[in-house]
Amino acid sequence: MGKDLSKNGIRRDSFGLSPEILRALRALSTPAQIQKFIDALPYQYGNTAWSPQRALRERKGHCLEGALLAAAALRINGRPPVADGSRGRA
Repeated sequence: MGKDLSKNGIRRDSFGLSPEILRALRALSTPAQIQKFIDALPYQYGNTAWSPQRALRERKGHCLEGALLAAAALRINGRPPVADGSRGRA
């Protein structure tokens, strides 16, 4: 197995996502692009907890789904999905 494959044979940089989902997330390469995309999604009224893949497929989501989609886009594009706000605080 190559060094870029996990134990189950999935490419590490793909996070097990389909090529179509990876392309969509890679296209959201800046925080501004991510926010613009999420702002344009219709709001999902329902008790759901969809994955980023499903939110992209359905082209809608609520707050949690938008946050997960944003974190996935940041991670795919090599940025940390959450800033460490604990530094310098008591």
